[in-house]
Amino acid sequence: MLLVIFAHSGLEIVSGGFIGVDVFFVISGYLITAQLLHAHAQTGQINFLRFYAKRLKRLLPALILMICVISLAAVWLLSGYEAGKQLNSGPYAATWTSNFYFVFVTLGYFDELARRDLFLHTWSLGVEEQFYLVWPAVMVSLNLFHKRLQTNSLNSSKFIYYGIGILCLMSFALSLYWTRILPQWAFYMMPARIWQFSLGALVFLLFHSHSQAARDSNTRLGRIFHVAGLVLIFVSAASMHTRLAYPGYWALIPSIGAALVIASGHQQYEGYRNLLAHPISVWVGDRSYSLYLWHWPIFVIGFALGLQGQTVLTLYLLLLIMMVAILSYRFIELPFWKGRFSKPIRDSSC
Repeated sequence: MLLVIFAHSGLEIVSGGFIGVDVFFVISGYLITAQLLHAHAQTGQINFLRFYAKRLKRLLPALILMICVISLAAVWLLSGYEAGKQLNSGPYAATWTSNFYFVFVTLGYFDELARRDLFLHTWSLGVEEQFYLVWPAVMVSLNLFHKRLQTNSLNSSKFIYYGIGILCLMSFALSLYWTRILPQWAFYMMPARIWQFSLGALVFLLFHSHSQAARDSNTRLGRIFHVAGLVLIFVSAASMHTRLAYPGYWALIPSIGAALVIASGHQQYEGYRNLLAHPISVWVGDRSYSLYLWHWPIFVIGFALGLQGQTVLTLYLLLLIMMVAILSYRFIELPFWKGRFSKPIRDSSC
């Protein structure tokens, strides 16, 4: 998410920092698939209600806080006309449907007027939540379909792997088609992005289906994956720009880079593990959601007040974003994620 924040800061550190969202989609697909399959392996079922409740508790309270605080700040600091125009997407952001809102307005993501919407960044949260909504059902359906076929040629993991692989290809083909004829649909709509989540899921399934010895045997391959993945991500961030027909084929570069970095973690590559396990990396990673929530509206309001293009003042905005994100994480996000409000719900399963 740091790539996205730097891209939105206006400091011209990375022209293609928007690819951070693509990286996040791949990582999210990996993590959610791992969570679902681990739960299924332990209990023999996927508890839909518990899964959705955990997602809501993890994400919704901080989102609602951000929307309320930013709406009040906009009414206070901006003119009535500006506040009205820039808060139109608020109800959609609160229900994780803002990606639909931005599809049907006449402005594109990279257009100057669209950039003034205070909740524009929540389109990716909408895509993510819509993925969470359908993915458990996809996993369960593939497992049930495998049982109904009663085939011995493929075990359950391999069948799910091939099923998700087909889904990945279909979604990518849709993304290419929409990029050509309906570019806003390709950018904002979950069906055209599900291939990135699926890519992360395929990485998990690929290594999950192999023995521990096989996964840990090739440290050299792990280093190659790690370096190649980072190169693809950072070259994308440094060289891509808003004039590209995106996502399209261009989104393959950072997405494959993210998949390679994830895959390298399954090898006994000490440097990689130490990098992600470093206290600073863990600290930033835990707060990445809060940082993402707050960075965009604070930048928009700050720039509307005349702070855009001034390096020192932009750095102060970054400091403010960090402070607000820390408070949001500590007092809102963390209690619902790992604190006293995080107790699971026991209910029906599939």
